[in-house]
Amino acid sequence: MMEDRSYSFLQNLLMSNSPSGFEEQASKIYVDYLAPYCDVSIDMLHNSVAVINPKAETKILIDAHIDEVGMQITYIHEDGFLYFRKVGGIDPAVIPGTEVAILGGKGNVMGIIGKRPIHLQRADEFRTPLRLDELCIDIGVDSRKKAKELVSVGDYITIKPNVQLLNEHKIVSKALDDKIGVFVLGEVMRKLSKENLNIGVYGVASAQEEVGSKGIKIQVNKIKPQYSICIDVGFASDTYNIKSTDVSCFLLGAGVGINHSTDTNVTFTRRIKELAIKNNIQFQSIVPIAPTGGTNTSAIQLSNEGVITSLMSIPCRYVHSPVEMCDLRDVEAAIELIMNVVMDINNCNQ
Repeated sequence: MMEDRSYSFLQNLLMSNSPSGFEEQASKIYVDYLAPYCDVSIDMLHNSVAVINPKAETKILIDAHIDEVGMQITYIHEDGFLYFRKVGGIDPAVIPGTEVAILGGKGNVMGIIGKRPIHLQRADEFRTPLRLDELCIDIGVDSRKKAKELVSVGDYITIKPNVQLLNEHKIVSKALDDKIGVFVLGEVMRKLSKENLNIGVYGVASAQEEVGSKGIKIQVNKIKPQYSICIDVGFASDTYNIKSTDVSCFLLGAGVGINHSTDTNVTFTRRIKELAIKNNIQFQSIVPIAPTGGTNTSAIQLSNEGVITSLMSIPCRYVHSPVEMCDLRDVEAAIELIMNVVMDINNCNQ
């Protein structure tokens, strides 16, 4: 479905580690990919930015967050076990039994999060998921001294990187939220660099979205765009334990999601849908689980004197777990639709 260089870019993103506050590795992958095509930079918060036509007065900001949920070491036990806290929305129910990567100053250290064997569990443990403060990371050492030779309090932690393709179109990884959005962003910027544009396009792979949309607030106030498109994942409804009435009907392989909420501009959203219909691009009209918040869109909307905003979503199963799943056909639809939206704004700005 995609060029070798594009798939290599996607794999590199997904195999990188970038918990909120530690985005350096993924940020470098993004700017290195786009350096031949755009002006690129990384700011002090590790927002990575690619720009086309920086001197243009009319500007559109396209955003996808490059950070992922993770953890952080809080205490090293005398027996060498590591206690940790969450960074972002970690689900304690999916953590036991996972392999993790500890991102220390001495290089990555691998570990596991185990739990007590089922044979030794109390009856109430079957009914109640463990709390994070009841779990530890085992890095295979037997003392605090040996652990400190490898890791330190404050070191960031992520699920061990993973990526696999299932049944041709489905891709699975620990951090599709929102590196699949960053991939869309990278492909859009690369393709737009070949167009004759008279507007400025700013592709921001933003930092620290999972802990309060911190990174994008810096860049949107610096760029001061008139328009924005935010790209993120959305909750797919086509699994055995989720109802469409709970999260809006949102299906893998049925197209990119166009969101309707108080964070999105009604007129701009209507214009995007018309472009999708005109160009035969598969899309799904969806409503987020809350009328505001949950993505960078609201932070962008309320910056400066206000920004005309939109939110496009890639349907994703098992969000904030080690096995998030998206469909590459929805990814292609997102790239095509965003390209058409930018070109439409450009043509109206002649």
